[in-house]
Amino acid sequence: HDPLVQGHHMVGMMMVPAEAAAGFAMPLAAPGMCFPGCVAMPMGRFGPWTGELQGFGGDGLSAAAAVGTMVGGAASSMVAAGPSATTAATESENSDEGPKRAQVLQRAFSVASSIYRIRWTVDARKLVSTDREHVSPAFELSFAGPVKFKMIMRPKVISDEKGGASFRKARGRGKILLRCLEDVDTAVTKPVVTFRLAVGSGDPAKQAAPRGPVRHDFSERPICGLPENQQQWDFTKAVDKTTHTFVVCLEVLSGSAGS
Repeated sequence: HDPLVQGHHMVGMMMVPAEAAAGFAMPLAAPGMCFPGCVAMPMGRFGPWTGELQGFGGDGLSAAAAVGTMVGGAASSMVAAGPSATTAATESENSDEGPKRAQVLQRAFSVASSIYRIRWTVDARKLVSTDREHVSPAFELSFAGPVKFKMIMRPKVISDEKGGASFRKARGRGKILLRCLEDVDTAVTKPVVTFRLAVGSGDPAKQAAPRGPVRHDFSERPICGLPENQQQWDFTKAVDKTTHTFVVCLEVLSGSAGS
């Protein structure tokens, strides 16, 4: 079983700037790791990061962005730094006219497992809307160069009638797709990704195990999801009743992006 940290399953360690993690720091797990000015903190697949880390920085990216943001890009030079380190970066939705809103996209790369995680926080009100799909902010995976992707939620089709393919009609059930947003030069970049998906929230009782993995070449088809027998989720079972949100976690496995 994965170890528990404050009720959350720990899936790795993330390196964050010391000033952003005051009061939450842990000793570094392995000698020889060299991340000047950073400390190691446990990371769960669904549990929130500390308020200090979430609110750090004023440009939409936390100070952890200086540690590394892309598999095979900024973070790849740090893979050899130690066997149990994690680099992380976060994105926030900010408003010039009000306080910061909850983070929408969080990114973390685990040096220990070579898994790159993108956590998408979704407003549960989407599940009772008449929307036909919900799309995440764009993020980058790095191959020979950075390539932009998005995650897409689509409701289960209940009928062919008007409104028969909405989240409200589907009662919050649906699938998750990964879409490549760019036309890539396959002579230079081979956008083959091995990934798995998980859905949950901070409550361990509302955390589904990851499904997959799936290996897909996005130069052949720009969109891919899980196999048919795994693709349907009941998103309502993952909703945190306190925050009225849930998390979609994309895990990009070693040997694909960044290889």
